[in-house]
Amino acid sequence: MERAPDLLRVASYNVHKCVGTDRRRNPERIMDLGATNVSSIGWEMMDRAANHQQPDAYTDATVHFVKAMQTADGNWRIPDGRRPPMNSGDYQTTAMAIFALKTYTPEA
Repeated sequence: MERAPDLLRVASYNVHKCVGTDRRRNPERIMDLGATNVSSIGWEMMDRAANHQQPDAYTDATVHFVKAMQTADGNWRIPDGRRPPMNSGDYQTTAMAIFALKTYTPEA
């Protein structure tokens, strides 16, 4: 039987250390896999700040992602949640994005 070509590659990463199963540290790869929406990223950045974690390559990549997800209207959107009360709205998502940017944007 002939093997089908690889169409999907699955990887597992330690979110807080950005280390893949190949043991390489790469914050940019984690953003491709773990960034589901700005709200979840915002909560993670709030957790990092509450634990006094200093900016690093991961937070730099997160800030880049958050900036890229901003809408032309200046806010951040999130798809409607289906799990009240755990869902989030545009106001909360925008607040979390602003917090992440204010807290972790690298100095110019």
